[in-house]
Amino acid sequence: MKATKKIKRTNLSLRYKKIAKLATKALNDQPVYKPQKGLSFLEDVPIGTIFKTEAMEGVKINDSINPVVLIYDGSNTGKYSLAGKCEIEIITMGYVPEGEEK
Repeated sequence: MKATKKIKRTNLSLRYKKIAKLATKALNDQPVYKPQKGLSFLEDVPIGTIFKTEAMEGVKINDSINPVVLIYDGSNTGKYSLAGKCEIEIITMGYVPEGEEK
């Protein structure tokens, strides 16, 4: 007697649709970050803003995903790339030309 194997058939297209639905839901469900009271994020201020963090002081010189800053006070002086979500205390606001709003 021959043993016959029963193959369980699955509908792969339904499985892929469920996976795609979960992935799009996960990508759209992003948290909303807010800075602490009295502080702001580095990505929200214009170029030329003089700021202070807990450990250093500096000036924002470039506006990109990770802004480039010039640190002039603290143990690490020089040009660095900080995270855009870095919380800063604004000392002097940078110049924003008329017609250019962020």
